Amino acid sequence: MLAAVIDTLKVSHKLQSVGMPRKQAEAVAEVMAETVADRSCKTPVVVAALRGDVIELKTTSSRIESLLGKILESQIVLHQNDMEQKRQRDQKQ
Repeated sequence: MLAAVIDTLKVSHKLQSVGMPRKQAEAVAEVMAETVADRSCKTPVVVAALRGDVIELKTTSSRIESLLGKILESQIVLHQNDMEQKRQRDQKQ
């Protein structure tokens, strides 16, 4: 990944051209460059962490789907058993 680069001299001159004092303009330009460089370096780490989170969420989602399927199967079996018991009681009467 290419890091973003800020032309601090150009930024400083632009800020000075609109009335900002030279020292302040230079400091602002430097802070901007440091911030962009810092974010550019951290971006791959953040993306890797997010990928890990997505994988974990997919795994958790699969587990939840599996558990819900088992619960549904259990509910169907219980309902079928209840219906069979009711049918048997009705036949006895």
